Amino acid sequence: MAAVAILLLIRPVCLVGMWIERPNEGWNAIHALDAFGPMLYPAPNRLLINNYLPGWFYLVGLLSHFGADPIVSGRIIALGAFVAVASGVFCLLRCLCCSVLASVVGALCFMLIVGGLLSSYVGLAEPQMLAHALAIWGAVLLLSSKTPGSVVAASIVTVLALFTKQTVIALPMASFVWMAMYRRQWAQLWLSGVTVAACVAWMALIAGYGSDFIANVFFARTFALASLLKNIALVSKVAVPLIFFLSVSRQLKKPLDKSMTFGWLAIVSGLLVITVFGGADGVSINIVIDLVIGCSVGLGAAWDNLRKLNLSAQRAKCIQIIVVISVLLRVGIGTPYAVFAFAFDSSVRAQLNEISASNASLRDKLVTLDDPVVCEALSVCLWAGHRSTADLWKLHYETTLTPYVDAQPVIRRLSEGKYGAVVLFGGSSPINDRHLPGLGAALANGYKAPQVFGSYEQLSLFLPK
Repeated sequence: MAAVAILLLIRPVCLVGMWIERPNEGWNAIHALDAFGPMLYPAPNRLLINNYLPGWFYLVGLLSHFGADPIVSGRIIALGAFVAVASGVFCLLRCLCCSVLASVVGALCFMLIVGGLLSSYVGLAEPQMLAHALAIWGAVLLLSSKTPGSVVAASIVTVLALFTKQTVIALPMASFVWMAMYRRQWAQLWLSGVTVAACVAWMALIAGYGSDFIANVFFARTFALASLLKNIALVSKVAVPLIFFLSVSRQLKKPLDKSMTFGWLAIVSGLLVITVFGGADGVSINIVIDLVIGCSVGLGAAWDNLRKLNLSAQRAKCIQIIVVISVLLRVGIGTPYAVFAFAFDSSVRAQLNEISASNASLRDKLVTLDDPVVCEALSVCLWAGHRSTADLWKLHYETTLTPYVDAQPVIRRLSEGKYGAVVLFGGSSPINDRHLPGLGAALANGYKAPQVFGSYEQLSLFLPK
């Protein structure tokens, strides 16, 4: 398990310094550069919306203030956060009195499932993994607390997690209910600490950013049954640890011990997160990470509790081996070839190097052009020193914004050739509407035929006529 987990990490580690356009990174970087100014939460009439709370932007923005690239530094933070979550799973299981081996297996289960089946979020310069890291270490601090001060510290770390990504509520909920069952006095203190810290932070943000903060954070989203069903189907990614946990739980005498109880609470909370947030249009595979954490904790707890069943030592060991092999098979079958093959297939590495080189060529071309620009490839434009004036990708590839944001000013300016450059994904036939009515005609009217960069993940550069 450890060897495969390390193999899965090779690609995201190598991606850190590459000129690769990855989802959300440019968007997060733009806001990180605005972290300490009024534009972190733009006015509602702008075509850049920031519906995240500011924890990530403050951290990356601070590093950027001292010269760090907001995307590269964000990737490094995200990789560190991924390891921190795995370490948190280990420490959480140890806090629940599980053995060292069971805790290691639980941590490796998390690394394998996320590193393989959810690989796009490993080392991605966006807040998700950092929020999970803060949430799980808040839970570790709480469950290991022996003094009021450590409980208050746990509540502050939990609030930092929620103010980094507001959807990471599963572990805080599971931790609170578990503490209410076993250490009620600490649960009340923790809840008070979370409430006070959250209210103070909320009031400070409203005082600092005013009504624009409220308008951005509560920006309306569209909901669709198809999105909910698609995200519920993500439960298949945790099928092995979930089935193992449920099987052991069913055979144990009631009441369950503290580790199995926490496993139940974490899994149910993870399923609740998918149910509550999974129907929002634009919500992606990151919505299942809380459930992966819960199932990894459940796997570790069930691993230890096998000894409480009427099984011979040999049979228990066989079951554990079958579970490990099943996890490895599920990850092996579901992981994209390129994630595994980067370490040993030179053609996979060559393809990524070609993408990086072509993006660098486009970046160098963009450096010479004037603002304003409008881009789908937000990272490449940002590396060239340009901030896109509109999040064009969200305007037409998702329906998240289009029902609420008027894109016609952008269309008019495109038709008049008023942008110094337009950068779109794709190269075969990029001049079409692509769900944004009028886009194709506006580009044809105001811009020359596109220059296409790259042969794999192509980007098209439009220059005014």
